[in-house]
Amino acid sequence: LGTRPVVLKPWGKVSGTVTQNGRPLIGVSVRLVQKPVSPLGNVDIPPGFGTGSPVTTTDLAGQYHFDRVFPGPAVVQT
Repeated sequence: LGTRPVVLKPWGKVSGTVTQNGRPLIGVSVRLVQKPVSPLGNVDIPPGFGTGSPVTTTDLAGQYHFDRVFPGPAVVQT
């Protein structure tokens, strides 16, 4: 067997503020739904595989943070 180099990509971060009529919303559940992308580019990986679709709650300023996010497409849902 030959050897191939391993290329690691850095984790991403996602953050934002949930508001309604310009005011921050406190204690709102926020979910990060990702569509994993295969490193091979030709394998369909089911949504949520290996990510668990993390959930967090907005703070007193309506802010949320996801600190360890896989690279690739994602949608934030409330």
